[in-house]
Amino acid sequence: MLVTKKDPVAALTAKATGGVMDYTCHPKSSEAKKVDPKFSNVIDCGLLLKIEREYLPAFITSNAFGFHLLNNKFFHIFKDIEELAGQYEFIKV
Repeated sequence: MLVTKKDPVAALTAKATGGVMDYTCHPKSSEAKKVDPKFSNVIDCGLLLKIEREYLPAFITSNAFGFHLLNNKFFHIFKDIEELAGQYEFIKV
């Protein structure tokens, strides 16, 4: 006799309806302070690497799976990613 386990994720998604709103904002912004932590996720999203005078953004954007290329290239001058980087709090190491 073949016994199979139930897939708990499939069971949850089969009962789910609707979607979720996805907001990316700086963790110290007024938007972040209004969020109810019972209904939200805070994500530690990655790194912004500075190599000589260029930057390699290696962080998740817009709840995406994995890291995405910006404008089909890896390295950027800061001016090109300044608006995107402003949504995150970086810790210099």
